[in-house]
Amino acid sequence: MTGPQLAPSMPVQTLDSLRQRAISLYVQYGSWRRVAALWGVSVGTVIRVASGYEPKRTGLRAALGLPPLVTLQTGPGVAITSGAILITSSRTCPCGRSFIPNHPSRTHCPTCRPPRRRK
Repeated sequence: MTGPQLAPSMPVQTLDSLRQRAISLYVQYGSWRRVAALWGVSVGTVIRVASGYEPKRTGLRAALGLPPLVTLQTGPGVAITSGAILITSSRTCPCGRSFIPNHPSRTHCPTCRPPRRRK
């Protein structure tokens, strides 16, 4: 068995395919250190990705072949705050506005149902 070779660049892939590839490489090589050397990242990052963690740093995402996160720029009258990081898809409120929920159970935009203030 030969050691892993560094790949020049990884193709863009999804988190699920990356997770499955990490586990299959671990089974093939028998070591998280070899998988980390193959990808050019730390051992802890490889283990966390294999358990379902999605890295947020741009350099790690590029090294792993994940697409970059998108930062939104908003204008006046838009219900999404400026600088929000788009990780999940946006939803449409019954009033017709699109928004990114800050909680999975949020169904209305902040204009229709503003967040409650702390007491």
